[in-house]
Amino acid sequence: MKTLTQHEKLLSKLSELYEVEQNNIGLIEPRAYDISAQFVTVPELQSMPDKTKVMLQGELSNFRVKSPGRFTFIYADFIDKSGIKQICQWVSSNKAAHSKMLNIHNDVKNKSVQIIASITSFMGNDGRIIFLSNPKYDEIIEQNSSGVIMPSPVYQLKGSTKAHEFKKGIQLTLKDAGANKYALPAEVEKKLSLPSLYESLQYIHGYRGVNADNIEQFLNKETVHHKRVRAEKIYRILKRLQSDKTAGKSKKFFYNKNELRELEDSLPFTLTNEQKKALGKMFGIIKNGTFKTMLLQGDVGSGKTAVSMFLSYTICRNNAQVAVLAPSAVLAKQLFDEYCNFLTPCGIEVVFLAGKTTKKQRDAIQKKVSKNNNIIVIGTTAVNNLEFNNLGLVIVDEEQKFGVDAKRALLKSTQDLPYLLYMSATPLPRSIQSSIYGNYEVIKIAAKPEGRSEVKSKIITKQSETEQLLNFIEEEGRKGRVSLIVAPSISSGELASIEKITSICEQRFPKDFFRVIHGQLKEKEIEKNIQDYRGGEFPLMIATSMVEAGFSHPELSCVVVTGPDRFGLSQLHQMRGRAGRRAGLKGYMGLWMLDYNYKPKVFERLSYFCKENDGFKLANQDLKNRGSGDLIGKAQSGGELNFVEYADEVEAILEVLDA
Repeated sequence: MKTLTQHEKLLSKLSELYEVEQNNIGLIEPRAYDISAQFVTVPELQSMPDKTKVMLQGELSNFRVKSPGRFTFIYADFIDKSGIKQICQWVSSNKAAHSKMLNIHNDVKNKSVQIIASITSFMGNDGRIIFLSNPKYDEIIEQNSSGVIMPSPVYQLKGSTKAHEFKKGIQLTLKDAGANKYALPAEVEKKLSLPSLYESLQYIHGYRGVNADNIEQFLNKETVHHKRVRAEKIYRILKRLQSDKTAGKSKKFFYNKNELRELEDSLPFTLTNEQKKALGKMFGIIKNGTFKTMLLQGDVGSGKTAVSMFLSYTICRNNAQVAVLAPSAVLAKQLFDEYCNFLTPCGIEVVFLAGKTTKKQRDAIQKKVSKNNNIIVIGTTAVNNLEFNNLGLVIVDEEQKFGVDAKRALLKSTQDLPYLLYMSATPLPRSIQSSIYGNYEVIKIAAKPEGRSEVKSKIITKQSETEQLLNFIEEEGRKGRVSLIVAPSISSGELASIEKITSICEQRFPKDFFRVIHGQLKEKEIEKNIQDYRGGEFPLMIATSMVEAGFSHPELSCVVVTGPDRFGLSQLHQMRGRAGRRAGLKGYMGLWMLDYNYKPKVFERLSYFCKENDGFKLANQDLKNRGSGDLIGKAQSGGELNFVEYADEVEAILEVLDA
């Protein structure tokens, strides 16, 4: 068995932490640059005060360890091109001093280095004695010159990574950064008039000097070298996504028109034209045999669940299994009840599995799954632990509540992959971008349900408006309607908490007017409160965001969110979707700023939300605000590379790819 070298161990560690291939570590860009250090020569140090941060280039030699008192010091001689010697010192513990000295010596042996250090000094018999304290050092690739600044990169470190380890990893992989089957070809580099990747990486990682006139452009990451590295990453992602479009095979499934018509006739509702169009697109995908992720987008109450049940019925009629994932046990149970009412009469077995299911119950469900192909399993991520014999479809409801791994856990090979169906009123930024560039097929249900009007939304910013809101909730209760107040925390000492809202409601309403649900209550108490709420026992529920998905009441007319600045646009829209779901029932939403203080940007964002009722547009706004995430990684928003921000570069590279 091969013994890994120290460098190989380091690269392996960084590769795992940063989720990149080892030769791609050099593509990780600095998050910022530090230019506070002055570039000087050794003779210039005498005129500079203590604590001045300086940068010098030269060689380190003559290492030694001394322990003059409580502290142990490592010393070395630094000589720059002027030929004058300057002493550097590192503070160390006595036990670690010799090994630390050896490490530094091995790193800089026979190399020109650039050091950044602070000046310290004391007055001796012969005048001022200067030391360069705890220098950070890097190998020099290109010597500095007059008028040129050497920026010091600052990196976003993960886990237990030390800054010097990360820099070493970067240095070790600079030359190999292009060794990837998805690397930007030289002819594309030439066509787009870009410098070489190696040269650009030297610049962005601080191994080449930057002209003082261009430093602002460099700090803003707007140089041609930063564009070159971005182009490399964009090209690799798009190339990878392009190859993934043809990767993986699924079984072919076919639908029976007569059976579907009979099924629809047996139901208390009729599918809308929008739902039928969505199903038509899905049937076209599942008969193809090429693996696909379908993203079903439609506002809350638009009928996504009904569409998913017709698709599940078709998969089961083809003698294959279906797994349905929901983000909470409450929503999973609701889906289970709906699927049972819908499909059990057709001879399809539907079972429920959540995290609190006993081992005996899980084993019984596993036996059913092992024996029966004509089965649908509905539950939380606990479903991912089952072994399926012939899985044809995985449905992920409220996909924005799941991580990448959880959504794709049941994809265990590249052959006979189950089709994926993600459903959401407000898809994640990564999902939207994947629908544009990757293997996602967006299927929209654009029309709202018949008889449903838009929910009116308002920001509550004054005490007088708060009184009006509480009066409105009380009046709605008298009319047989119910309300919901959502808080971002249970008991945090903040105004926007369950504790604070409960206190306000205790002073304002009768004791039996409201109840509370949150994650710290026992499951039986939560279920009873929800059951009593739906049964009309009380008109106001106070809850955390656990009600964001799957929480429903036909007479829910008013949803109030306290601390709305703590929620994303997509979350707010999900909660707004709880109101006014019954045909003819008007819905209202209040964004309750309890302290009545807000920043202009917060007010601007919430004002946009109040004006916009389209979930897909809100999701796109979230995409612009939060970033596109990592299209071939796990980040579902944010990320180092925002495809929205660099849309022009993306389109230019797509033109090259498609040529």
